[in-house]
Amino acid sequence: LDDINIAELATHTAGFDRDGGYEALVFEPGTTWSYSDAGANWLADMLTVTFGQDLRSLLFARVFSHLGITSADLTWRLNSYRDRTINGITRRELGSGISANVDAMGRIGYLYLRDGNWNGLPILPPGYATQVRSPLREVVGLPVHLEENYPNASDHYGVLWWTNADGTLPDVPRDAYWSWGLSDSWIIVIPSLDIVAARAGGPVRTLPGLNYGNIAPFITPIVAAVTDSSTVSVPNVVGLTQVAA
Repeated sequence: LDDINIAELATHTAGFDRDGGYEALVFEPGTTWSYSDAGANWLADMLTVTFGQDLRSLLFARVFSHLGITSADLTWRLNSYRDRTINGITRRELGSGISANVDAMGRIGYLYLRDGNWNGLPILPPGYATQVRSPLREVVGLPVHLEENYPNASDHYGVLWWTNADGTLPDVPRDAYWSWGLSDSWIIVIPSLDIVAARAGGPVRTLPGLNYGNIAPFITPIVAAVTDSSTVSVPNVVGLTQVAA
């Protein structure tokens, strides 16, 4: 446990088992890419202790309120997998529990598209958005647990964001990156095309796990619509939002 670092918690390489509770270590830290809500929830606990406050209050004060996101747009339930408090502070689970409408999702994506700047206000550190859209050097090439569900994950997973850095999606720019939530909820950011798209609704995947073949039918036509003059059939989606530049 003493060998685990923050980067490993944020890249699914800390070695914890899958579920979001107090899970056992099943791999040596830093040796295997293994999708884990437990690792993300330990990261939430680290942030809660570091800032000494409920992460929901912290994020609304420092991020969401500046983006025009209200409690009606985004909710964060109380913990289901872990104790409700840590050091007497309400704790939250990063691995699950956040529900947001597509407008809120689009605004978060636009914050990243503009490198953490919102109407002239720097909210994220400069360069952070660029950092998360590429896999860390020490993660690339690691063996992937349940490879059939997460093919090539260690070669294209960034810092809490999925990326196309290795060109797995050949018709999508390599600087594209996205969050991938429950029921195939996506926030997609493509800096080179100045695009943010968000989707929410029921699951659309046809392949097991977080296989890129599930997102390709959604993101590829969006890219083609702005790069190809031919007629493009945009996929039928439950929710799609655009945040104006």
